[in-house]
Amino acid sequence: MLESIISPMNQILTLISAGESETVEFKREIERAERLAREVVALANGRGGHVLVGVDDDGTVCGVSLRPGYEAWVMQVGAETIQPPLMLECQAVQVEDKTVLAISVPLGPFKPYTVKGGQHKSTAYVRHGSISTIASVEEIGRLYQESGQVRFDQSPVFGSTPDDLSKELIAAYLRRVRGVELADLASP
Repeated sequence: MLESIISPMNQILTLISAGESETVEFKREIERAERLAREVVALANGRGGHVLVGVDDDGTVCGVSLRPGYEAWVMQVGAETIQPPLMLECQAVQVEDKTVLAISVPLGPFKPYTVKGGQHKSTAYVRHGSISTIASVEEIGRLYQESGQVRFDQSPVFGSTPDDLSKELIAAYLRRVRGVELADLASP
């Protein structure tokens, strides 16, 4: 969200002067919902950030023509094109006598976020510096872990068998925590 203490124009100029990064994406224009969703998803899967529409990759403010209902369109992208849905905020700001659409992307708590693409298909994106890329399997696993949906301490160890467990440690745990003996559990 754009801070109210600093004027939106000054904050936009600060973001532009810093250039594209893991948290800031410039777009000259965005006509298709999937293109906006891709950038939003990559930011939400990271630390959140801003998409500035009406700014070239080199930081030149070119401005954008906003059609009536642009706010509803941005909200619709967050609600219908992104899975799980993501609440976006947007604000049109005048910079150098041109309109820049600032879209604020929150840090996503329900990672991984994906872009819906057809029946039963979705794609996760992440930021690598200033570039949005398709997330690898390992990155998707990390996103699930960051959201708390997958915990490695509760995951099976590949290739392990019950013989790999220490019966002595299990017996000590049951005795200390549960107050029962392992032998008592094994007998009918």
